[in-house]
Formats: sequence, C-alpha cells, structure tokens
Amino acid sequence: MSILTKKRDVAPFKEQVKIRGNEENLKAVEQIKVIEDDSLVGKHVFGDLYSVDKNAIADSDYLQLIMKEGIAMTNVRIIEMKQASIGGRKGGVSIMVLMDSGHAVLHIWYSDNYATLDIFTFGGRTEPVKAFDYVVGKLRPRRHKMFSVDRSQVSV
Repeated sequence: MSILTKKRDVAPFKEQVKIRGNEENLKAVEQIKVIEDDSLVGKHVFGDLYSVDKNAIADSDYLQLIMKEGIAMTNVRIIEMKQASIGGRKGGVSIMVLMDSGHAVLHIWYSDNYATLDIFTFGGRTEPVKAFDYVVGKLRPRRHKMFSVDRSQVSV
C-alpha cells in the first residue's frame, strides 16, 4: 500500500519514521507518493437501504461480488475484502473493502431487511456515487437514502 501526500518535502517525515520505525512503517515510507497537482479530494457517500430484497442479501458470495463490481466503477483498486458476521438476535453480515484510495463497508441486518452502505474515496478522479448506485440497484430496496459529503480541505 502506498502513502499519498500533497506536494511538499517528505524528507523530515521519512526521517521521523526511521527514528521511531518498525519494519512495516519503514516499508510504507519507501512507498510514499507525492501528488503533484495538490487536488487531493475526499468523497464520502453513505446511506440506508430499507426493505432490501431478501434473496439478494441471503447470499454473502453475491454481496461480495456486487461490492467488488461496484468498487471497480470508482477508479480505485481493491487491496483486500473481508466478511464478518453480525451476531445477536437480528443477525447479519458486514462486507468490508480496503482500497488503495479509501474504503467501503456494507452492513446487512437480516431480520429487518435493512442495509447501510458507506463508501469513502480520495483522489480527484474517484467516483463513489457510481458504486453506491450500482450496489443499491443490485439489492433492490423499496426505498433508500443517500448522503454525500466532501471530506477534503479543498472545495471542488
């Protein structure tokens, strides 16, 4: 995984990590990439899906597939995907995606046919809304809400 930073002198940062560093941190420091155009932008899209199609949420392999296909539309690369069970009387599953430029999480509660979807990307060319719309289309909720937030320091 690479560390992205805006255009600036990264030498003091590298030196500080080397003083404190463990092997993992030292490897990460060697992969620092400087973004030349100073347009690092964070886009956060999240929402609620109500009365989701029961058949669509019953298959965790299908959920992973639609997350993978949706994330492919955002112009980022998937690093790792994990699945975890949600215990308790409501039960469910969470699909978590670590990307080279952000993350995405889908939480499903079986008893309520309810889902939440959270997609955060950074970088000027990412398109998390496309992934959100794709996953919503595949889960076929009766209704849903989507929220979008610019999480950057620069307004675009």
